Amino acid sequence: MDNKLTIIQESIDEKIILKVSGRLDANHASYLDDKLSGLIQEGKYIIGLDLHEVAFLSSAGIRILVKQNKAFKKISGELYIANSSENVQTVLDMVGMSSLFAPKGIEEKKAETKSVSSL
Repeated sequence: MDNKLTIIQESIDEKIILKVSGRLDANHASYLDDKLSGLIQEGKYIIGLDLHEVAFLSSAGIRILVKQNKAFKKISGELYIANSSENVQTVLDMVGMSSLFAPKGIEEKKAETKSVSSL
């Protein structure tokens, strides 16, 4: 993997999957920010991020993810992480944001499990 950021867009029904590779850092995070903003403008409101090939996630990358997550929620959309590298998952776990980017179905299942186990 080199030091640039590459984004490949795939469509599955009404969902868009962005396969991101490289470094999501201060030098490259704006590229993902622009891509996500453009998708909102196109009327694409369900976006999954495949971050399996992202080698590095900086605070600038986290900032873009949080900013865009808020933008998608504002329009009743969904921005979620479908897949992540070990490095990305470690960073998100450390800052307590893993659940913020979990797909809705997974969060709903966790909530159901918690409510069932508390009976």
